[in-house]
Amino acid sequence: MRSPRFVGSWRGSAIFAMLGLLVVTTSAVCGDDSASRARAMDSRIGALQAQIDTLQAQAQTDRPAADLGQITQLEATFHKATTIKDLDLVMTIFADDANMISADTTFTGKEAIRASLSKNVLFKPETRWIALTIAQKFRIEVQGDRGMFYFECHYFDLDKNAFASDRAVTTTVVRTGGRWLIKEWRAAAVTLTQ
Repeated sequence: MRSPRFVGSWRGSAIFAMLGLLVVTTSAVCGDDSASRARAMDSRIGALQAQIDTLQAQAQTDRPAADLGQITQLEATFHKATTIKDLDLVMTIFADDANMISADTTFTGKEAIRASLSKNVLFKPETRWIALTIAQKFRIEVQGDRGMFYFECHYFDLDKNAFASDRAVTTTVVRTGGRWLIKEWRAAAVTLTQ
């Protein structure tokens, strides 16, 4: 049996740096004008996605690096979907029989997960939060077609100009049909030991 590998990559650091730049430049360029801020954020999210896509394409030349790129893309897709309020997009990262475990409740299957997320503050139209992550805290272990991916979600509230929420997410990921998907999702409070 192969031992799991821990991977920290420059790709993740680059993504975090780009997200940080997104928040700083959006605020600096647009000031308090909400419409301008929204247009600038949309533009920067599009540019960020293009850069992520380029990193993904580069990763395809090396299978282990490609696996890591696809796994980290799950986090990027989740955070993009919560920022732009796109339930259809977020559902693309879950396996059909995935479980989402929240506190004492388990949601099984895409329909149950979608129903739960649709009620979450992250997907409410009035919630104007930008999702950020600290790539240096990514933990990825891969063994064949299964793995574990830990990341953190930090949400910045544009209206209050402050951080609004943070969660530590531990996922079990599986490769299905050549794609990595989330099989199990567990979220908890971020702690100093993580």
